[in-house]
Amino acid sequence: MHPASGRYRLGISRPGPDPIEDIIPWTESSAIQRGTASNRLGVAAAGPSLRLYANGELLTETSSAEFRWGKIRFGVATGDDPTTEAQFRDFLISTIPAP
Repeated sequence: MHPASGRYRLGISRPGPDPIEDIIPWTESSAIQRGTASNRLGVAAAGPSLRLYANGELLTETSSAEFRWGKIRFGVATGDDPTTEAQFRDFLISTIPAP
């Protein structure tokens, strides 16, 4: 997520030296609060399906056989700006029982 521009992106990082591959390229959303305002992020995963949320609003849905397992990683990328900063609070990972 890039709050300054109100955009988000979803990528996949496979084992090995390959770069992160875009699944959802940078996409603008009015659900993302701009600037230094806090944003609440959510990811719902069920088998090969993912839903991404910002501040309770669905951003996108996608599906891939590669999502059936893996690791979760959140990060901050600086690009060319060495002053990038992010804060994470109330980080929770949980499972929901199948219906």
